[in-house]
Amino acid sequence: MKCYSATVCRRSNGKGWRGVIRYKDEAGNWRNTTKSFRLAKSKAEAKKMLADWLADVEEPQSRAKVMDYAYAYVDSKVELRSIQPSTAQDYRKSLKGWEPYLGNVELRSLRPKVVEDAIRDMLADLGVTTVRKRYVALKMVLDHAVASKDLRENPMDSVPRPKVAQGTPNAIVGDELVRVKERVGALPLRPWVVAVNLCLYAGLRAEEACGLQVGDIDLKGRVGWVRRSIGYAKGGSYVAPTKSGRSRDFPICDQLARVLSKWLETRSGGPTDWLLGDEMPAVNSIGRKWSMLCEIEEFVGRAGRKPTLHDLRHTFATRCVSSGMDVKTLQSILGHSSAAMTLDVYASPDPAAKQAAGELIAKAI
Repeated sequence: MKCYSATVCRRSNGKGWRGVIRYKDEAGNWRNTTKSFRLAKSKAEAKKMLADWLADVEEPQSRAKVMDYAYAYVDSKVELRSIQPSTAQDYRKSLKGWEPYLGNVELRSLRPKVVEDAIRDMLADLGVTTVRKRYVALKMVLDHAVASKDLRENPMDSVPRPKVAQGTPNAIVGDELVRVKERVGALPLRPWVVAVNLCLYAGLRAEEACGLQVGDIDLKGRVGWVRRSIGYAKGGSYVAPTKSGRSRDFPICDQLARVLSKWLETRSGGPTDWLLGDEMPAVNSIGRKWSMLCEIEEFVGRAGRKPTLHDLRHTFATRCVSSGMDVKTLQSILGHSSAAMTLDVYASPDPAAKQAAGELIAKAI
């Protein structure tokens, strides 16, 4: 509808306000349409309601419910293969947290205050990280709605994202690292033990270690290649691209070379066979076995928590930084998008690194 004027005036009974829009119909005849603004407490509020009404008349917004729209959007991304099934599963889980607040809210009716009140309520019972994930998932959906012209503007643009305090990586350091290395080195070689060694001595993510094939390891050249990873969703394990979407190589140190050499002696398959076994490795199974070992041995990381498989990657990176490896090289090995990211996470988290830095400063000055 092409509108030519819009005004606010008093209702006929003198109480409250109403909006009047003047337009031409398809035959070119002038028409008026009116709408009562009973909730407006002032003319200024009535004008704002008129503006919203006028915009919706000229450019209709989606009447879909927020949650229905959100789930349909995630499903479409899976169908287009723009996200992995495990990622879609995480998005749906985060979006589900909005159902008690937005279950019956239409997309076009969503306002910043509704979102703010919901976030405030969630923060009273949940951790910041969980609420932050919910925020990111919903904002992604609403950004898409704006780009698709199903929504004029994103009501979350004015709502700040909950901040998570940057914690210290739970790397294993000092005497505890010596104890972990000795215990892991004494274990009989099994697929999960080889994966642990790859995380500890090459800084691989667990999903990347599981994605290695025999042909990705060159013991003679002392180099390995990360070309794929293994994801996990409700349907089970599946082959996925690397986190960055690119392949990368990593050096194989002496300790890891000994482990891989001994392990490959037991493997009779070809280059495209999985390094860790005859079947596609299951990341969650390897994680459970590492967790069980940590419980038995009472391993503790620098942050005072039981170390996860990913903390072995933190341990690798922390040791590389404290040993003087240049940041660009470490960035390449870890597969980070930038050296700044590597620095932000791993800049001197090891007390020994700071002590060594102090000694270097004393000699320099």
